[in-house]
Amino acid sequence: MDAAVQDIKNSYREALERGLPFPIIYSLQFFSVDDGGLIWQRAIRSAGHFTSIVFWCVRLLPVSYRIMLDLFIYLKKQQRACLYH
Repeated sequence: MDAAVQDIKNSYREALERGLPFPIIYSLQFFSVDDGGLIWQRAIRSAGHFTSIVFWCVRLLPVSYRIMLDLFIYLKKQQRACLYH
């Protein structure tokens, strides 16, 4: 794995030295691993993790609300049943 990362870094440096057009350099920045002060890959990965966490929280929140509401209704019915007996 380290050899592959080193190859990407070397290719990126060579592209910068050759003066490739900006769109190609910009695309290569996403695959560079913290080279030259660029941390795009880490930022994109962090954004993906954060998005996944938010997605699951949003999906589970209504379920937990529904469970609490059903529990509240069930307990109220039990309470009323005890009062009438």
